[in-house]
Amino acid sequence: MRRRVILSSIERAALFDPPDSHHEAQRRYVLVPEDVAPAKERRRSHNRLGFAVQLALVRDLGRPLQIGEVPPAAVVDTVAEQIAIDPVVFELYAKREETRREHAREIIAALSLRPVQVTDYRGLIAAATRTAAGTEQGEPIVRAIIDTLKSNYMLLPGADRIERLALAGRAAARRQAHHDLIRGLDAANCAALDNLLTETADHRTIFGWIADTPEGVRLKNLKGMVARLSILRQIGIADDRRKTIHANRYGVIAREAKILHARELGRLSIERRHATLVAFVIERQAALTDLAIETFGKLVGGARRKAETTRKDRLLQQAPALATVAEAHRQLGLALLEAHKTGADLAAAVAATLGWSGLEASVALAADVVHPAQADGLKELADRQRSLRPVARLVFDAFTFRSFRVRDPLLAAIDLLRAPLLRQTTTPVASAALLPVPPMAAAHQQERGRF
Repeated sequence: MRRRVILSSIERAALFDPPDSHHEAQRRYVLVPEDVAPAKERRRSHNRLGFAVQLALVRDLGRPLQIGEVPPAAVVDTVAEQIAIDPVVFELYAKREETRREHAREIIAALSLRPVQVTDYRGLIAAATRTAAGTEQGEPIVRAIIDTLKSNYMLLPGADRIERLALAGRAAARRQAHHDLIRGLDAANCAALDNLLTETADHRTIFGWIADTPEGVRLKNLKGMVARLSILRQIGIADDRRKTIHANRYGVIAREAKILHARELGRLSIERRHATLVAFVIERQAALTDLAIETFGKLVGGARRKAETTRKDRLLQQAPALATVAEAHRQLGLALLEAHKTGADLAAAVAATLGWSGLEASVALAADVVHPAQADGLKELADRQRSLRPVARLVFDAFTFRSFRVRDPLLAAIDLLRAPLLRQTTTPVASAALLPVPPMAAAHQQERGRF
């Protein structure tokens, strides 16, 4: 069976092996006078160097030299330079296993270190669990165990044992996060979560149906988004529940909720399944809210673009008539200017050119063209209210809009638009899965910063 690991080979070497670069060795293996003095008490140079190397190793890695271990040249050179000994003599020390063990016992006793006991495991796993509450990465979790060992004057056991303790701590952190995320849910909440996996809609589980939301800019798709939101809201999971655990740990659960299928979720333990479904509900509510508002904006924008196209077509159709009017008004203007210059009758000048009926007709045509509602396309957009009304009614019924600004004019505009829609008799939305949609919770709206 393959051994479970929490560290990469690079991370494992960095935590448990002495450095092989001189730069790193010079940073980590600096001896203080209290270290040099006992080393110089040895009679022979190779024993002085070997003792100093072991002492430096214990202070750095929390362990002495292992049987047959030869530290990297960078470590030996760095220590040898500080006690003024030729590093070559370390070869003699490496051959004397009995001397190595004797020095190791002496160093361990001098530093008041002790080996790890089984009774220490609970505290070490607890340290790993505290760190794993905010990360899935193995390196900080293992480092938390190492720091706990050193602070309690314990020798580091083998890397394999420390990794097993770290794995146990991470597993405990996951279980604790699952427990905390669903704490306070009642039986109805849990049953509604399980129904996502057992009940069906459109020949799929409701979970799969909600996860697979069509995103095309169509009224039908917008109805589907609101229908999905309705089901999620009825489960009764508040958006701020995600704050009950560390944001990084919640992110891990949310990512699982995004990639796991209903069948895989059904095989999880009860707490993990419910916690993953809670994250699914929270994240899908946020995503569907964003998507619905975005789709609404695109539908309105599409109607505006079509209205603009209609306005341009109208102007093109009016262009020949306007050109005729312009030419007639030019002639009228010239006649009036000439009459004014010569003192002739202005009314006669009008009658001789356009005539009063022609002038009235041309003015009416010009007034229609330059009217503000005609100029910016609002008339054409208003003509499309029949297609926009069901879109607006759907969104205004589904969402409560809030703002951080006092007396926000945008909210006042929304109320003006909402009022006539509420006075009208609403017709059932053409979707069998669409249920009555309550207003969205203020906490969710404020958290997402949506209008």
